[in-house]
Amino acid sequence: MPVGAPRAAMDLGGLLVRPRRPAGEGGTDPLTGLPGRGVLERRTADALQRGRSERRGVGLVVCGVDRLSTVNYRLGRDGGDEVLRLVAERLGRVVTGRGTLHRLAGDEFALLVEDLRHPGDLRSVAAGMLRAVRHPLTTGRGDMVATSVSLGVASVGWDGAERDLLREADLAMHRAKDAGRDRVVVFDERLRAHAESAAEAERRLRAALRDGELRLHLQPIVDLATGDQVASEGLVRLVDSHGAVTMPSDFISVAEDRGLVSEIDRWALARGVALLAADVVPAVTVNLSARTFDRIDVPGRVVAAVEERGVDPSRLHLEITESTLAASETTVVQALEQLRAFGCGIAVDDFGTGYSSLAHLAGYPADTLKIDRSFVQGLGRTTREDAVVQAVIAIAHAHDMLVVAEGVERQEQARQLLAMGCDRAQGWYFGRPVDPRSGSTG
Repeated sequence: MPVGAPRAAMDLGGLLVRPRRPAGEGGTDPLTGLPGRGVLERRTADALQRGRSERRGVGLVVCGVDRLSTVNYRLGRDGGDEVLRLVAERLGRVVTGRGTLHRLAGDEFALLVEDLRHPGDLRSVAAGMLRAVRHPLTTGRGDMVATSVSLGVASVGWDGAERDLLREADLAMHRAKDAGRDRVVVFDERLRAHAESAAEAERRLRAALRDGELRLHLQPIVDLATGDQVASEGLVRLVDSHGAVTMPSDFISVAEDRGLVSEIDRWALARGVALLAADVVPAVTVNLSARTFDRIDVPGRVVAAVEERGVDPSRLHLEITESTLAASETTVVQALEQLRAFGCGIAVDDFGTGYSSLAHLAGYPADTLKIDRSFVQGLGRTTREDAVVQAVIAIAHAHDMLVVAEGVERQEQARQLLAMGCDRAQGWYFGRPVDPRSGSTG
């Protein structure tokens, strides 16, 4: 699917949203009265052709309304439509005489500037659009709504270069959203390189899913008091036909963006249960993305796999990161509660790196808390860092949670964690992740 094309579904703010598709994409958008995507594409192509012959620059600003899903949830679909109309009016007023405004689809608009004298002029227009939408607006029902937009800017000079301005501006707009929203990002060569890298990672990931190149490497989790291995964490790797290993840091973000993470999680669940059925490990932990819960029935899939293989559900532990759990809708929490009631273990991963607090622990349907490696690496440096780890362990125990420390690399770290009352640990000191099929590490 081309970048910038209307998406079938988007996950915004934790809500699965079906974007609005303007009824007249080739003509006038019935909601805002603005020309639609088809008109923009024709005008852009004409402007680029004239620009090459008449030595004029062309610029494009793609504008995405931030957190429209939250507005829809609060005000309903009609209220969301009214907010879009009001935003379109504000944008139209600020760009009058500067270019032509269009509605692309859903929450996106685009401004075409056909006689661009300098790229800085386009950035100035985009900054004005940003400021115009920042002020809260009031609907006809009297609801006050705080709004903001994320803007992507792309331009081409009169040098005749062949460019896909809509794609470039759309990429820049999504980078603005990823960077925190309510900002302008200008497309440049670094962003182009990032986009090309992401496209290659997506191609590689789809090929791995198609050709069966996923592997679940196992890293031991040990009981600190006894030194016994009590479980293994399953870590997904891509391993090609030549044995080259691709780590999650190189593909997970792309999998999240392209909607492929649920396929990875589905495979990891099945593989983890198969390893339990074969008694390869006493227990296995599988990481899940919050987005997977939006796309598949996780409790139903887990129950079916466990019962089909005849595996004790208590041997299957499911991990979700603290930040995604804190930001998730109640549907994720409810699914985790179902899984815990079924007998599966639930772990909060990377604790301490997100934006929740110890006070949230009581609301998490979890029996295990994993301390992030960044805290473990700091043990022994200062009494302050040691006190943080000690406090996390104490409060987790007060909530009847087991504590697992990640990233243990030295014996002294293991000893200090044991002295602090930490229950379990994993890291290179106890063993690197290993492919149970081949015995190779990665």
